[in-house]
Amino acid sequence: KILREWTSDGLLINVQDIPPQTIELLREYEIPSVWINSKAEADCVHPDDLRAGEIATEHLLKLGHRRIVYLAYDSSHYSVVDRRRGYENAMQRVGLQSLSVSISSHPDHRSECIAACAQLLTDSSMPTAVICHASYNALLLLHIATRQGLQVPDDLSIITFGEYAEHVCGPHIATVILPLYEMGRNAVQMLCEKIAEPALQLTPRALPVEVVEGETCAPPR
Repeated sequence: KILREWTSDGLLINVQDIPPQTIELLREYEIPSVWINSKAEADCVHPDDLRAGEIATEHLLKLGHRRIVYLAYDSSHYSVVDRRRGYENAMQRVGLQSLSVSISSHPDHRSECIAACAQLLTDSSMPTAVICHASYNALLLLHIATRQGLQVPDDLSIITFGEYAEHVCGPHIATVILPLYEMGRNAVQMLCEKIAEPALQLTPRALPVEVVEGETCAPPR
C-alpha cells in the first residue's frame, strides 16, 4: 500500500519484529530501505548500545559502587542484549561479578515487575546501584525505593537509558542519552544514498552516546 498508493521512493523502517517474508520482498525487489533502531549486517542505524551499557557502568564504578545490578527487559531486541553485555564487560574488566534481573516489558505484568523490584531492594545483598534498561524501569524502581524508605541517591543510585533525563517523580534520573534525533537524520541521509543506488550495501552506523549525570547517582554510603 505504501509503495503503490503513496508512491514512496524508499522506506525508513522502525519495527522490532518484522515478518521474514517482508524482509525477503525488500531484498528481492531492491526497495531502498533503511532500518532504524535495528542492528543488521547493512543498511541500519542505531545507538551504540554496547558502549551505552559500558558508560553507565563506568559512571557508577567511578563513584565507588561495586554491588551493581542490571535491571533488564525479557526481550530479544538487540538493545537489551548489547546494553547488558556492555555492563558485563565493564564489570569483568575490574574483576567484579555481574548480576542481571529480567522483568517483563508487558503492561499486564506490572504487578510482577513491582514484586521483582521490591525483592531486589530487600535482599541482604541489596545493590548500592542499579542500571535500568529504560526510563520506565527507573521510574518504577525510584517509586518502590522511596516507598520502602530508601533515599535516592544516598541509599541507592539509579541510572538508565533514554532520549532525555526523566524527572516526573522529582529528581532528574541519571541517563545515558540515546541520540534519537541524530539517528533519524542519519537514516534519511542513508536512505537518500539507497534511493540513488538501490543495490548499495551501506555500512551499519552505531551512533555515540553520552551521560547526563542527573540527581540519582552518588557515592555509596
